[in-house]
Amino acid sequence: MDRAVEIGIVGLGLIGGSLAKALKANNRHTRIVACDTNAADLGKALTEHVIDVGSDIPNRSFSNCSLIFLCIPVSAIHEVASALVPFLSDECLLVDTGSTKREVMELFSQMGFRHRFIGGHPMTGSERSGYSASRANLFENAWFVLTPYPETSADALGRVSNQVCGTGAMPIQMEASEHDHAAALISHMPHAIASLLVETVRDSDTGNGILRRLAAGGFKDITRIASSSPGLWSGISLSNRTPLRDVLLQFRTGIDRFLHMLEVGDENGLLTFFQSAGTWRDALSVVRTERYMAAAEITVDVEDKPGIIASIAAALAARDINIKNIGINHVREEDEGALLIRFESSEERDFATSVLSEAGYGVKCRE
Repeated sequence: MDRAVEIGIVGLGLIGGSLAKALKANNRHTRIVACDTNAADLGKALTEHVIDVGSDIPNRSFSNCSLIFLCIPVSAIHEVASALVPFLSDECLLVDTGSTKREVMELFSQMGFRHRFIGGHPMTGSERSGYSASRANLFENAWFVLTPYPETSADALGRVSNQVCGTGAMPIQMEASEHDHAAALISHMPHAIASLLVETVRDSDTGNGILRRLAAGGFKDITRIASSSPGLWSGISLSNRTPLRDVLLQFRTGIDRFLHMLEVGDENGLLTFFQSAGTWRDALSVVRTERYMAAAEITVDVEDKPGIIASIAAALAARDINIKNIGINHVREEDEGALLIRFESSEERDFATSVLSEAGYGVKCRE
């Protein structure tokens, strides 16, 4: 039976709103206390029963929360956390959801709150922003980075991890500096480059706007994230300025190398460049999750024909077995199955194995 729990959320934008919806969907007994300066968003969340209590400033309504997510910019955290803490129990933990971790970890250390804070960053999002863009499945199968202090207790980390899992995300632990370097490479630099690409095309467009009309397909795909919140990304860039500068300098070295190959007509060099990049990019689709996730996975040997995935999903649904994720296995010779299916737990995996085996499918648990 679901256990009643009270969770606080400060900031009901894309991330905060999605957290509230996901936590409610996971546990109907969860009580959500929210704070946001946008009265319209608070009202909508209350009307939709996404939150149970709403306020425009931190107050005593947060006093029974066991965990509070701070879904606000780093620049606002000091003021908000200082206002919140007097109302909180000693057991209440604070977790942020910002895109950079070193700065906020240092901030809570300076404030003397290391014992009640764990850094967090859900590795998901959208070019859209605000509560209207939030959705309950935003975090499904996404990494949720947690950056605890060295002295953070296992109990505290476990409590936060359990709630993160409740959103459908996969918690992964990293050091703050390691996270910020990784985020600069795979998130912050792409945003900067996407905007630079848009700027270059915009400034090169002719008076009749022909480039605007032609900029479809690949260009729109690669620059989609340039439509994200300007205020958010200017803040992120400054908060992570050193790692972002370093990876952009590395990228500039790559541009210089590419320019040299163009200038000297190095066809073999260009061919190797594109092949190497393509091979690494294609491998992203078959990257394995950590071993603790693989413990709840099976591969199913099926014939490649229309409707086979639907048939298997229906067979499992008929026995109330929930599928966490399902997809085509691109390395069939290794895992002896064309489908890779992930479940919430090893118990569900074992039950699914029995059900599908009885139905005549070849099933193998992944160890």
